[in-house]
Amino acid sequence: MIQEKPEAAWLQAVVTAAVDGIMLIDSGERIQLFNPACEKLFGYSADQVIGEHIRLLLPAWSRDWLNCTVGHVAATAQGRRQDGTIFPMELSIGQTEQDGKPVFVGITRDLTERRRAGQATRDSERNYRLLVEGVTDYAIYMLDLDGRVTSWNSGANRIKQFGADEILGRHFGEFYTEEARQRGDPDHNLGIARRDGRYEANGWRLRKDGSQFWAHVVIEPLKDEYDALIGYAKVTSDNTERRRAEQVIREADDRINALIETVVDGVILIDAKGTIQTFNPACQTLFGYAKEEVIGQNVKMLMPNEYRDEHDGYLGNYHRTGVRKIIGSGREVKGQRKNGSIFPMDLSVGETKQDGEPVFVGIIHDLTERKRIEEQLVQAQKMETVGQLSGGIAHDFNNLLTVIVGNAEFLSEQLKARQDLRNLADDIGRAGERGAELTQRLLAFGRRQTLAPVEIDCNELLDSMHKLLRRTLREDISINADFAPDLRPAFADRAQLESAIINLALNAQDAMVGGGHLSIATSNVSLDDPYHSLHPEVLPGEYVLVAITDNGEGMAKEVLDHVFEPFYTTKEVGKGSGLGLSMVYGFVKQSNGHVSIYSEPGLGTTVRIYLPALSQELEQAPERIPVIEPHATGNEVILIVEDDPHVRSFAVMCLRSLGYVVIAAIDGNDALQKLGSNVAIDVLFTDIVMPGGINGWELAGLAQKQNPDLRVLLTSGYALDTVAGRSRVRDGSVILTKPYRKAELARRLRDVVDGVRAPH
Repeated sequence: MIQEKPEAAWLQAVVTAAVDGIMLIDSGERIQLFNPACEKLFGYSADQVIGEHIRLLLPAWSRDWLNCTVGHVAATAQGRRQDGTIFPMELSIGQTEQDGKPVFVGITRDLTERRRAGQATRDSERNYRLLVEGVTDYAIYMLDLDGRVTSWNSGANRIKQFGADEILGRHFGEFYTEEARQRGDPDHNLGIARRDGRYEANGWRLRKDGSQFWAHVVIEPLKDEYDALIGYAKVTSDNTERRRAEQVIREADDRINALIETVVDGVILIDAKGTIQTFNPACQTLFGYAKEEVIGQNVKMLMPNEYRDEHDGYLGNYHRTGVRKIIGSGREVKGQRKNGSIFPMDLSVGETKQDGEPVFVGIIHDLTERKRIEEQLVQAQKMETVGQLSGGIAHDFNNLLTVIVGNAEFLSEQLKARQDLRNLADDIGRAGERGAELTQRLLAFGRRQTLAPVEIDCNELLDSMHKLLRRTLREDISINADFAPDLRPAFADRAQLESAIINLALNAQDAMVGGGHLSIATSNVSLDDPYHSLHPEVLPGEYVLVAITDNGEGMAKEVLDHVFEPFYTTKEVGKGSGLGLSMVYGFVKQSNGHVSIYSEPGLGTTVRIYLPALSQELEQAPERIPVIEPHATGNEVILIVEDDPHVRSFAVMCLRSLGYVVIAAIDGNDALQKLGSNVAIDVLFTDIVMPGGINGWELAGLAQKQNPDLRVLLTSGYALDTVAGRSRVRDGSVILTKPYRKAELARRLRDVVDGVRAPH
C-alpha cells in the first residue's frame, strides 16, 4: 500500500473530484488506487478492484503493450466493465517510482458516445452524398473560394450535360452567357452570397452544347466551425418549361383580360359570398360606378331592393343544395345604376373555380335600347292596326253616307211644297256631310285617302294662308312667321297640308285660353342614320320642315303618348272629335314623311312636320347626307347636359366621333358638380328645358360665373321664339334646334369654340 504523505492530501481531493477515471498500478500490476470516476466507468466499487490484477479492467494489458503505451497521450484502448461488456476508451499511462519500484498512473475517458456521434456523422455524410447524388431535378455542386467546381451530382450532369471528370476544377462562370461573363456576373453573384449570406435569382444559363435554359439559381457560402469561408454550395434548377407554361398562361390571361376590357357587354366576377372581384369598363359605363367603387363590395349594390333578398336566398340555397337556377343560362332582370335609376338587362351566369373556391361570371347586356325600340314597334303596330281598322270602317261608312246624303238631297228636291219636311231632309244631308268629313279624317289616319302629291313651295303656301288663319283664330293670338329663304320644294298633297296646318292652328288656339303666340317656321333639314336609330320608322334623307309652335298650356307625357291616336281628346264632350292630330299623322305618314311633337306643361307645344324634299334633278327626295368638313372637328373638352338618355347618348356618340373629349351630365345639378371638378372644360353644351330646378339658361349663367372663358352652346326641341319669350336670352347666345344632324352640331360647336356668332 502506498504511504500517504502529508503534502499529498490535496492530491487525493483532486483525484476524487476528477471527471476522468484515475487508477494507480503497482509494479506487480495490481490496482492500488481507483477513483469515483473509475467506479462509474467500469461498474466496480474501489473495494472490489483494489489489489486485483489490472487485466480485470484492461484485458489487453501485457508488458509489451505497456511499453508501447507508456508515455503516449490519449492512446486508444478497450476496457471491460463489471458486466463483461467491452467499451472503447482513451487511456493515458504515466510511469514513476515508489520505493525504487516502478508504479503506473492511468487516466481513462469513455469514447462510446464520441464514437457513436462520429459514426452518426459519417452515416449522415454518406446518406447526404447518396441523396445529393440521387437528385436529378437539381444541379447540386460545390465551389471552392475561387469559384471552381469541387463536387458534381447526377442532376448537374443531366441539366448542364457535363460529366464530373469534365467539369471538376473548372470555373463555374462557364455556365453563364457571354454577355453575363463580360458584365462580371459570376464574381458579382459570389460577392452577394458572401455579403448577404445567400444569392438567389432567375436567369439564362448555358449547357455544354451551348444551348440556353432558364435557371433558378441559389448560392450559399460554406463556413467552418470558426466561421471562416471555405467555399460555396450551388443549387440550379431548369425552369425553362415552367417559364414557357407560365408565359402561355400569362398570354392567355392577357387575351382574356383584353377581351373583358373591350367587350361591349358588361362582365362581372363575384366570389361565393357575392363579393365583386372584376368590373369591366362596359359595366362601369352601364352602372355609372368606377371600378374602385365596387371592387370588394357585394353585388347586391347593383340590384334594386326587391332583388336583393332573392339574391341572398339563391346563393344560400345553391350552397346548401347545389341546385342551379340561372347558372348556365340567362334571364331578364333589372339593374340599378349609381344614380338610382332602374334599367332592364339580360343576365347570363357561368360558374368556375378559383383557388378551389366557386366563382361566378356574369355577362350583362343592357336591354334599354331594345325595350325602347320594342315599345316604338308596338306603338307603331297599334297605330297601324287602328289605322287599318279606321280605314276599313270609313270605307264602308262612305258607302252608307252616299246613300244617306243622296237620298236626302233627292227628298229635298221632291218636297218643295212641304217646307217643313224639306228642312228635315236638309238636316239629314248636312249631318251626312259632317259624317263624311269625319270619315275623311278616318281615311287620312288610315292612310287610305286619295292624295294628289305635287311640288309645293311651303313658304308660298303658308304665306297665302296667313289671312285665312288670321280670320280663323281669335284676336288675342298673334301669328309670327319665320320662313327659310332657300327652302327646297316639298312633295305632298297641297290641300291636305293646308288642312293639317289649320288643324294644328286650331289645336294651338284651344291650348292658349288667355291668348298667346303662334309661330310658323320652315327650314331645310337632313335626317341621318343616327336620327334613324332613335326613330326607326324614319328613313334618312332630305326633308322640308314645317314647325307649328304655341306657348299654351302644353301637355304631360301621358297625354303625348296618345295624341296621335284616333278619337283621343282632352277636350270636353262635344268640343272635339279626337281626329285632328290623327288626321295630320296619317297624312304625313302617307306622304312618306315624319311628324314629331314636343311639349311640356306650362311651356307650350311644337309640332314638326317633315315632308320629303324635291331636288332640282329628281322628282323624289334622294338620300343625301352632307359630309362633315374637316375643320368641324376638334379636341376640346365638352360637357353635355341632357336629361333624355337617348338624345344624350346620340350627342356623346357624335362628338366623340368628331375627336372631342366628352363628359356627360343628366341635369343642371350634376353638371355643376362636374364643372367644380379638376377637369378643365372648354364648352358647355346644354339643353334649355330640364328637370331638377336648373334650366339651361341658369346653368350657363352659373357656369360662366365660375369660368368666364367657358363657351356655351344651347339646344332645345321647342321653337326658339317660345323658348326665348320665356327666358332671358343673352346677347350672342347660340341655340341649336332639335332634331339636329351631326354636321349641324359639328358646325355650330365649331362656331362657338372659334368665337363665330351664328344665327339662331
